[in-house]
Amino acid sequence: MIKLLEIEGEIIVGKFLERVNKFLILMDCGERILQCRLVETGRLPRLLEKNVKVACLKKEGRRKTFGDVLGVYKDGKWWLTNTNYHRYIVEKILELRLLPLPKYSKIIPEYKYGDSRIDFYLDDEAKILLEVKGVSLFIGDYGYYPDAPTERGRKHILTLMRALNEGYHSYILFLSMSRAKAIRINWEIDPKFGEAFIRAIKSGVKALAVAIKFNLREIYFDGIIPIDIQKEK
Repeated sequence: MIKLLEIEGEIIVGKFLERVNKFLILMDCGERILQCRLVETGRLPRLLEKNVKVACLKKEGRRKTFGDVLGVYKDGKWWLTNTNYHRYIVEKILELRLLPLPKYSKIIPEYKYGDSRIDFYLDDEAKILLEVKGVSLFIGDYGYYPDAPTERGRKHILTLMRALNEGYHSYILFLSMSRAKAIRINWEIDPKFGEAFIRAIKSGVKALAVAIKFNLREIYFDGIIPIDIQKEK
């Protein structure tokens, strides 16, 4: 494994009580009940369950919440659930040249392309667009994306397809919160995304997947994992 990031600041661990709304949870830390902001807007099924341990990173300043949810402890390990870190994780992976990509020297995050904002633009001998999708739903030995319908995700796929015609190399990178046998498309949740993804792969968009490991303070690169593009029967 290769260390990517170290998380600084005060981390409080408690028990998950309930998800109040899309962006807010209640956490029992023993002496008090804390409100923590949930950055991950997906459903997080199989993770956010009653009484699981959750970690919250304290944030200073005037705000209604104590801090941001950092991760969930489930199945004997911590799962990173704060999507704000995805950019910095992938940026470090790109700096270390850990992905099989065409040669590049420039790394530009949050790249405006058409009416979309793509996570990364890489440039040198080739022009590369790279969109990142976090995978936090695991069933058995497989990771599944998405865990909720994502019109935004489908739009990104179509944008990557369109960019091929303008001379770009287009990539989608699945960032898996745990090591898995493979990443699969969650056809049951969002068949429209699945159909767009298959069309994109057939048209020349390339897909990669990497696993990360998280121990509350450090985030590690845990290798490249396969993608299973076949629709499950």
